[in-house]
Amino acid sequence: MKFLVLFIASVMSASAAPVTLIHTPLAYSAVYQPVPAIQQWHAQSGLGDYSYGYQGGPSAKSEIKTLDGITQGSYSYVDAESKLQTVNYVADALGFRVAATNLPTPPVDNAKAPEQVEDTPEVKAAKIEHLEALRKAENSETTEEESAPLKAPEPVEDTEEVKVARAEHLKAVEVAKTRSSSDETETVVAPSTIAIHSPYIAAPHAVHISPYSAPVVLKTQQISPFAYSVYGAGIPHLITA
Repeated sequence: MKFLVLFIASVMSASAAPVTLIHTPLAYSAVYQPVPAIQQWHAQSGLGDYSYGYQGGPSAKSEIKTLDGITQGSYSYVDAESKLQTVNYVADALGFRVAATNLPTPPVDNAKAPEQVEDTPEVKAAKIEHLEALRKAENSETTEEESAPLKAPEPVEDTEEVKVARAEHLKAVEVAKTRSSSDETETVVAPSTIAIHSPYIAAPHAVHISPYSAPVVLKTQQISPFAYSVYGAGIPHLITA
C-alpha cells in the first residue's frame, strides 16, 4: 500500500514541472528556381483576320494576319549554343520571305591582292651600299679602258713541232727543184710513116719531155705537101723546143 502511494506521488510531481519545446527548422536540398511569367493572347474575327502570340521564358512569338491576306510574324529562341536567334517572316503575293539571324551566310569575298612585303631598314641600307659599289666599279672600269693605250694583237707563235715540220717541207721543196733542173732532156723520135700511092705525107714529130718544167711551144716544120713521085717518102725532121 505504501509502495502504491509513493508511485502516485512521484507521477504527480513530474507532471507538475514546466515543459520546454524546441522546434528545429527543416532543410531542403533542392534549389529554388522562380517560374517565369508567360503571357499569351489571341484575337480573331469572322472575316479571316487574327493575331496571337506568347511571351515569356527563353522564347517568344507573335503573328498577325490582316484582311488583305498578308501574314507577318516573328519568333525568337535560345539555341544549343546559348545564342538568341530571331526570325522575321512575311507571307504575301510575293511568296514567303524570311530574315533570320541563323541563316547561312555566303563566304566573304577576299579578292584582294596580297600586299608586297616591305624591306626592313637593314635590307634597304644593304641594297643602297650594293648599288653604290656597282656604280663605283663601273666608273673605274670605264676610266681604265679610256686611259689604257690600244695594243695590236700579238702574233701567235708556232710550236716546236710546227717549226720542224715547216723546215722539213721547205727542204723537200728545194730538193725537188734541184732534181728537176738536173734531169737530162729526153727526146723521143716518132717513126716515119710512108704513104703509098698518096700525094700527102704526114710529117713525123719528135716529142720533148721535160719533168717539172713549164709548158713549151713546139716548133714544127712540114715537108712539101706535094710529092713528085708516088713512091716518094717524107724525110723525118726533129722538132726542138
